[in-house]
Amino acid sequence: MSAEWLTFLPSWIAAIASAVTAVSVLIIWAQAALLRKQLTADHERSRRQLAISLMEMWATDPLLMSPLHRSACSIVHGLSAEQVDGLRNTNELEIDQKHKTHVEVFLAELGAKSSQSKKESRIVNGKYRLTEAEVFVLNSLVLRYLNLLETVAASWRLGIADQTAIEEEFKRIIEPKSNRFTLETYREASGVYPSIYALAEKIKANKREQTAPKKTLPTH
Repeated sequence: MSAEWLTFLPSWIAAIASAVTAVSVLIIWAQAALLRKQLTADHERSRRQLAISLMEMWATDPLLMSPLHRSACSIVHGLSAEQVDGLRNTNELEIDQKHKTHVEVFLAELGAKSSQSKKESRIVNGKYRLTEAEVFVLNSLVLRYLNLLETVAASWRLGIADQTAIEEEFKRIIEPKSNRFTLETYREASGVYPSIYALAEKIKANKREQTAPKKTLPTH
């Protein structure tokens, strides 16, 4: 309604018209604020639901939770940078006997159960020797683990899944003694998985914050 048109109306009608316009603006503003609030609530709900779905996927994946997969990751966790390069190139690997349990579980789950004499032939210079075929499987299992974890971590990094829930649920990816990501040597050698790196760094920062001594205010 233009100001010129209002001059032709009695003052009380103009006042009512102005009041109605102001109330309409307030109603529109309130509806917009309510809609924003509803959209925010829906977004937060969706983020929590996605976090739960990702955690369920991780916890119930049949291969990820299998002895084969878990022993493979444990073996690779203990490898040096040089051994990781050999693993990624599918070379034969020699693994220290301190990883005996994990190596034997891995081989048994692969179906490589053998006689004692054949088992002894695997030990060269006091180390277990894995064939190229076995190393190929080992590398494939680790890649699967990292790719799944990168999917979770990317959802966290982009903010499309509840970040607090992901940080809490996946804090075990940090090895307590070294305070490093359990497969950090492999991740560094690969040069990829940026979201895993970011998530691991955030989990470590959370841990530092939780364990830091609390400052006390001076008393007078």
